[in-house]
Parts: sequence; structure tokens; C-alpha cells
Amino acid sequence: MKRKSLLVLGVSVLLAAAVLGGCGKKDGDTDPTGTPEATPTMEATPTPEPEKDPAEVLAEIHQKIKEAYGDKYLPNMPYEDMMFSEMMGIDSSLYDVAIGEGPMISTNVERFTAFHATEGNAEALKTAVLAYQDRLKNDTFQYPMNVPKIQASVVETVGDYVFFYMLGAVETTSYNSQEEAIAPCIEANKIATDIIHEVLGK
Repeated sequence: MKRKSLLVLGVSVLLAAAVLGGCGKKDGDTDPTGTPEATPTMEATPTPEPEKDPAEVLAEIHQKIKEAYGDKYLPNMPYEDMMFSEMMGIDSSLYDVAIGEGPMISTNVERFTAFHATEGNAEALKTAVLAYQDRLKNDTFQYPMNVPKIQASVVETVGDYVFFYMLGAVETTSYNSQEEAIAPCIEANKIATDIIHEVLGK
């Protein structure tokens, strides 16, 4: 009888322990090892880079172009606002920064000009530069050796920047036709085009 009572008591103790052990855990409890849940991290918002000063941008482009062409960069006379106005017909209200150089010798036509348009005037500035290019192309008093260079001249617009250039000191007299002579002039201008887009990142 005593053995039976002990057996019943032992079973009761085991059942009680099992019940008590189960009561301490609920659905959704965390990992029993006590590992804390990872806290989601907030990604930092990148700070936008400040816009470069247009004067510095144009100076950088101009310098890189001069370095790229080396001895074949012939423009050597700096332009001022009066030149842009009287020679190119560009109203000064259309731009806030301009840089340019042209030939000191009248038999040369190589030149580089660059503008940063005032707010809302990029399209009007481009139109004025294109009109200047058309006047050059239709000028029948040009030296024959310069005609292919003028025909290959470039008007490039990137955002609020407008450029006009014909560069490379290409020799054009050894070709059989004007069309043949234009091709190397177009190729020479690509150096400037690539630099402009590289600096402006577009």
C-alpha cells in the first residue's frame, strides 16, 4: 500500500512539473535563447551635390579642350561681351556667363564660344547661336579652305549651356570635294563634344 501511494505521488509530481513548465510559454514568445530581434536600420538619404558655379564649369571645359587639342587649338583672341553682341548677335540678357576665343588672323576661322543661359532663356540663346551659324554657312565671301570647317561647325546644347565651335586646325585643301573635306572637320570637333559632355556629366 505504501509503495502504491509513493507511485501515485511520483506521477502527480511529474504531472505538476509538466503543467507548470508549459504555463510559462505563450504563443509568439521570443527565441528562448534570449537573442534580441534585429532593429531595422534607416538608410541615410544622400546629400545632393551643390551645383557648380557656371563660370567654373565653362573655365574647366575651355581648359580641357585647349589641352586636348594642344598645338591644333588655334583660337588665340579672347572674346568680350561686345564681340558676342556685335559679331555673333547674342544679346547679353540671354546669358550670365560666357567665354570664348577666336582667330587673330583673318584667314583662320577656328573658334570656341560657350554660354550659360539666364533662367528660362536656354532655348532663345540656342536660337541666336544657330542663327549666327547659319549666317556663317551662307557667307559666300569665306576663304574656300575655310568652307568645310564652317559647314562642320557645331552648336551643342546641354541643359542651360550652349556652345558653338569649330576646332582642330584641319587641313582641307588636299581633298577632291568639299564633302570629303568636311568629314575630318566633323571628326576633329568630336574631341570638344566629348569633353563638354564629360564635364557636364550628360
